[in-house]
Amino acid sequence: IKNNYIQAFDHNVPAVSEIIFVTVSSDTSVYIVWERSVEADFKKYILFRKDVNNPNYVPVAEFSDIDVLGYNDEKLNTRKYSYCYKLQTVDFCENRKELSGLTENCTMNVTAMADSSRINISWTPYIGCPVSAYIIYRLKAGNANFEMIADVGKNTLIFEDTTWNCSFAYS
Repeated sequence: IKNNYIQAFDHNVPAVSEIIFVTVSSDTSVYIVWERSVEADFKKYILFRKDVNNPNYVPVAEFSDIDVLGYNDEKLNTRKYSYCYKLQTVDFCENRKELSGLTENCTMNVTAMADSSRINISWTPYIGCPVSAYIIYRLKAGNANFEMIADVGKNTLIFEDTTWNCSFAYS
């Protein structure tokens, strides 16, 4: 018997906890939701965001509770910028998948321009998971319920709304 003769290390990269979705929750915040880790030796999640002024991902939050499955990223400018996120799962031995191997999930930016007979709507594609269609809703100022106005294909990024009437404010 020799003490400290053999050292065993865990070199296995933990399974990725995929981001389920990112959504703009206000003009200044984005909500991110991800899958729960399946790792028995879970240590933490690290959430990264591609910074507006930097093409590299920077850490924005860490969570040591395996049951934390969402985060509201605040102090953003969602009217002007799209934001992209990646989530890293880390085990007790600090093993993790490289950022370059993780799926990027990005918010969409929507632009609407009105003239006397139509509202032209365009948007950036959702990045991160397969999209089968985009469903377009309209909310008249003062109303509580959104009205579905179109269901367009996954490759469509523009829509012309000619069904509106009067000069009301719409969302």
